[in-house]
Amino acid sequence: MTACLLGLAFRSRAWALGSVTLVLGVLLATMPHHVGLFDEGELAVAAYELGLGHPPGQPLHTLLGAIFAHLPAIAPATGLAVLSALAAAFAVLPALAIAESALPDDAPSWLAPACIVTVALHGIVWEASTRIEVYPLAVVCGLFALARVIQGALHPLRAGLLLGLSACANPVLAALFGVATLPFLVGSDRAAARRFGAVFLGGIAGLLPYAYLAVAARRNDAFVWGGLDSAQELTHYLMGRDYAGNLGATREVRLEQALAFLDYVGRTRAFGGVLLTAVLGLFCLVRRAKPLLASLVVLLLGPVIVVSSNTVFGLDVPDYLGYFACGAYAAAIASAVAIDESRRRSRLAPIFVLAFALGSVVGTPSAWSRTRADDDVCMRVARAVLDSCPRGAVLILESDHLISPALFAQRVEHHRTDVVVVARGLMASSWYLRLLATQHPTLAPYRVRGPGERDGRIGRLLAANPSRRVRLEHPRLAGPLRLSVCPAGIVWVAGSECAMAPPALDFAPLYRVAARARALPDGAIDGRLVISAITYRLGLDLQRAGRSREAYAVLVAGLPNPFRGGFLPPASRIPEWLVLEGPDPHFARRTAIADPARNAFVLGHLLVRAGQTDAAVAITVRAADDGLPEAIDLLRRASRPTE
Repeated sequence: MTACLLGLAFRSRAWALGSVTLVLGVLLATMPHHVGLFDEGELAVAAYELGLGHPPGQPLHTLLGAIFAHLPAIAPATGLAVLSALAAAFAVLPALAIAESALPDDAPSWLAPACIVTVALHGIVWEASTRIEVYPLAVVCGLFALARVIQGALHPLRAGLLLGLSACANPVLAALFGVATLPFLVGSDRAAARRFGAVFLGGIAGLLPYAYLAVAARRNDAFVWGGLDSAQELTHYLMGRDYAGNLGATREVRLEQALAFLDYVGRTRAFGGVLLTAVLGLFCLVRRAKPLLASLVVLLLGPVIVVSSNTVFGLDVPDYLGYFACGAYAAAIASAVAIDESRRRSRLAPIFVLAFALGSVVGTPSAWSRTRADDDVCMRVARAVLDSCPRGAVLILESDHLISPALFAQRVEHHRTDVVVVARGLMASSWYLRLLATQHPTLAPYRVRGPGERDGRIGRLLAANPSRRVRLEHPRLAGPLRLSVCPAGIVWVAGSECAMAPPALDFAPLYRVAARARALPDGAIDGRLVISAITYRLGLDLQRAGRSREAYAVLVAGLPNPFRGGFLPPASRIPEWLVLEGPDPHFARRTAIADPARNAFVLGHLLVRAGQTDAAVAITVRAADDGLPEAIDLLRRASRPTE
């Protein structure tokens, strides 16, 4: 007996609805209520203001997000997180429908729901499902298109429509789902050409939300990336040329990064048991369902190919897991096939079920700490940075983990809108200069064209507004601007203030936010990453400025709990005169934002120079236990007997 739900056939309506309800409940309970790292702030601002995010645009997320960001009695960030949770929960339905279609009629009714729900709540899928992100929307549209094509319940025109809508959230994922539907559309009959034509026309119709770009381009009161005032700017935007250089990895580098990503997914994220079970399931499909086999292989390998093509590669980028969500669901479907086949042929089914379930429990973050409901650290940091500036100051930032939350704080929360936040990386874009002028009409005009590109424009902006005091994210920004610089706390003071009356150091706001980050569970990775990034950079810069005692205190404050211990001496035992010279440390383990083990390693070096050898060894051991190659090598060399 079958039941129909949203156009899909299920063996049991109760199992289908129960699966969605369970996943949705968990996601709503564990999702954040504040903006986090990476693109969250920008996507939230674009949705809240009905503006436009980064290329090539996410009109479906922007238009739906505008509704969820203005729900009554709900904060904008919460409403946008609910949108991601809803999309991720409803993605369970098409994944379940595909899994049930791959199983024989006498398979246990609980098998497919158990596999799909387990993966939906695994840390790999949970990561993007509890963020303000576009991936859940792209995945749910793509999975619905694929499921209905597999079941033969959808006209190709409507399948194309769903794929087009998926592209309005993320074109790359939509392309993967489009390729995954091909095995079910091909054929030797003349109808195959008509099916392809219908899918193509439906896809064009599904791209209709992109017409919104023409409306957004006319707005001067919203955050609109790219400006889009001309056909050339529109083409540049839609082709994603701002990020074209990020996909130029060589074949050797792609292979290395693909293996690193698979190792990260399988071992670090504890998805290896699911992947192994999925491989066995794919072998089971070779004889009985080759079109489905081809589709699942595309969804499994496609994201790996996309991720490994990046020249800027870091395993801690959550976007990678957003892409791999379709692969995770493909692995769940294949695993259900493998478990059912093992149940028929041998007594190995319980072993597969145990490996499958354990992957979800012990995956990173573990099931009992898989929540970011209380993680507001990124926004606390952004507000602290803004509050550290005097009224009307110019604040020059370079790091995305500060720019994006600060953008949300000013444009959505209306916090410290008097501060002119200058994102250095965007100062080469004319649309950003217009946005600054619109947001701060009291800025004196300055010459845009001239030598120096980004830094030249910033210098001319400062010269035209000499009464505005200047704050910097880090002192290296002062060099191209020919400004003197001195520490003040979480930001640096630049200009004549340093010579006239050096400001008193105030790290109390940073220490309070760092303590907040340490109190969060393991699932709240954004808070720990942003604190690690800020304290690492600030600790190095303070040492170069001859403030080694403050550098030590900052580095200690940024250590997460696993690296801390009673072996760390008080800051009063660190000499103030230690000055760090030479280049910054180089680390082989790549990271997009921060690596707490790096903080521990740098802290160990500072302790050695301060004569605190025992503490230095202890903290370096913590970094080595975390797998930092440089710490392991240092301890190995230190343990060798001298001749």
